[in-house]
Amino acid sequence: MLKQLKIMFMMGAIITLLLLGAQPLIAQTAEQPSLGQIPGVALSPLQFLNADQAEVPLLCVINTRNEGPQWFLLNAEIGHEHLGPFSASPAVIQELSVSPDGRYAAIIAVDEGQPVFEVIDFPLLMQEKTYRVLQKLDPYPGVVEIRRWEGDQVYIASTMLLTHANQTGERNASELDLSWPEVFSLDVRTGEIRGVSEGAKNPVDHYLQVLTDPSVSEDQKDAALAKLLLFEEEKLTLAHLLTILEQEQNPKRILKILKKMDELRQ
Repeated sequence: MLKQLKIMFMMGAIITLLLLGAQPLIAQTAEQPSLGQIPGVALSPLQFLNADQAEVPLLCVINTRNEGPQWFLLNAEIGHEHLGPFSASPAVIQELSVSPDGRYAAIIAVDEGQPVFEVIDFPLLMQEKTYRVLQKLDPYPGVVEIRRWEGDQVYIASTMLLTHANQTGERNASELDLSWPEVFSLDVRTGEIRGVSEGAKNPVDHYLQVLTDPSVSEDQKDAALAKLLLFEEEKLTLAHLLTILEQEQNPKRILKILKKMDELRQ
């Protein structure tokens, strides 16, 4: 009974927010924050359900302290629905994005400060209240954010080189973190990850940019060189190393570069 009362209270709070003026749910006003700006709330418009409706229905997740993430369908035309909690973990749903065709939902959940990216079967969630994970990425120790959808491809930005597996064959090598986010695409059907931004397609160039930037700290350059030297000959060439050597002033890094050049010449 107590749990039902809590859910009713949350629904009442949502309805109150919906009635705050005539502004759209995800629009910002000078007087009131939008629902999507409230901490602990994640929203995604459901474009495929907007055939004959004035307002786009929304998928909404409210992260509660004791009951975990609670999922709602917000529809001003036919009424709002509590879909339920779908995760037994205490993870907080930070971001979600339903694909324009309604087949998938991309989700970023944060547990103990670390984000995890999942793509779920959205029709199964709506029709059978079943949370079925189709693809999952753990970008530890980096971060990830959702950019956009194109068909079966979801575009994400991450500070990890998601295209490279680690020594155990897992999705990304934890030692290959990036100095800034690069953009990747994930094919939901096959699980294939491709680089989209230049640094994601050519990660050697990403680390070269760090090493040749005079504003970058010595520690950052040391880390970038260590990552760069992990790449094999088909990715890292003598020309790349000569580019670094032309402007490098640190004796320790120069020595490492010279050793790598000797390896590539063999």
